[in-house]
Amino acid sequence: GKYERTVLQSKKKLTPEEKEMAETRRKEIINELMKEGKQLDEIQAVVSTFGTEVDKDPISNPMTTVLEISYSDAVVHVPIERAYRLSRYRAGDAAIKPRLSRVKGEAWSKAKRKVEANTVQMAEDVLALYATRETLNRSPFDPSLEGKVKTFATSFPFEPTPDQKKCFEDVENDMVWRSRPMDRLICGDVGFGKTEVAMRALFRAVANGRQAALLAPTGVLAAQHFKQIVRRMGEDTEHN
Repeated sequence: GKYERTVLQSKKKLTPEEKEMAETRRKEIINELMKEGKQLDEIQAVVSTFGTEVDKDPISNPMTTVLEISYSDAVVHVPIERAYRLSRYRAGDAAIKPRLSRVKGEAWSKAKRKVEANTVQMAEDVLALYATRETLNRSPFDPSLEGKVKTFATSFPFEPTPDQKKCFEDVENDMVWRSRPMDRLICGDVGFGKTEVAMRALFRAVANGRQAALLAPTGVLAAQHFKQIVRRMGEDTEHN
């Protein structure tokens, strides 16, 4: 659906306390009208407005804030206290705007069933992938070559952070002391030292006679990494 606006609306469901207060207030309003000498038809006209938009008394007609959501075939009001059930649809830079769903009919139910089926299939694929990875084996890297890696590490011009040191140890354990292919994701903000973790893993792989590749999302970043690799382990360095 599409969010349109926030509006005030009469509460559809009142608590027992609110019902009692509303009834008491309406009786008070009727008594006040009778004291003023209003005619019966005038009083009935006021009574007919109780609980409607015309009734502006906050006790006789408790109000609530709702979010107005429009669909292709209807408008739905969602109480503000249930706004947590709504989530924003993000289409990125899509040029075509999404079609609004219908409240009536089977289209929405079919869409939900399709998503559920796709989610289950995705979960099964992930489980199968990890089950396959558990069965894979490779020869661990040579521990005797770790001296070269330590020497290469001294060319890093900065003092590693505690998190970097932890990553260095974890990657070394994965590559040198385990027989399973490494499957590790390292996350960190820009400038937090992820590249150095990858650089040492690259050097360790090459030192063990393996091929290694470093992928980057942009050409600029790839050029920066290439310059760093050449400067650290190029032909003119002691780590070539």
